Amino acid sequence: MDCLHLLLFIWDKGLNLITTVAVVVGAIIYYHQLVQMRKATEAATISANTAKRALELCECAELQITEMNITTGVVLGPNSKFQFAYQNFGRTTASQVESKIAFRNDGVFNASVGPAIIAPGNKVYCPIDLGTMTSPFNQAEFDRINARDNPFQVIVETTYLDVFEDQHTVRYTGLFNDGAFGYTCTKSRKNKP
Repeated sequence: MDCLHLLLFIWDKGLNLITTVAVVVGAIIYYHQLVQMRKATEAATISANTAKRALELCECAELQITEMNITTGVVLGPNSKFQFAYQNFGRTTASQVESKIAFRNDGVFNASVGPAIIAPGNKVYCPIDLGTMTSPFNQAEFDRINARDNPFQVIVETTYLDVFEDQHTVRYTGLFNDGAFGYTCTKSRKNKP
């Protein structure tokens, strides 16, 4: 009987040892699977965010000034009128389109246009009448502009929202010289928080 007790004792201890080893091996395997699942989840999140951002960039509204001209001839005066045209080159609508217009580079905006909504592919004309506002120029300055001694500068700062509710700001600086406008553009985008 002592032999039988010894065998049962060894058998019992052996099963506990095998069970303990199996539990430890299972825990190690589970831990490594958990690490791999976390890596896969992080990679999937990065991929999803990249796809979302790519969609936003491809689908967002994209406003550009395509025309800027004097509609009352090439001689500027206190009653001159000019217009600029926006075109939405994006694939979605631009909403809450608002523009501020300045005629000098002193940060003072003399006129505003908007709010408007511009559908994809559409062009919208924005007329400005110098006769309906306090002109930033006196007659002597208009004479210098018309004599080509001073360029006529127009700054148009436009803000709008795309369908993702990101706010875009576009700033155009136009110089009227020799009867035509030339202009440059800077853009910025503020993503919705």
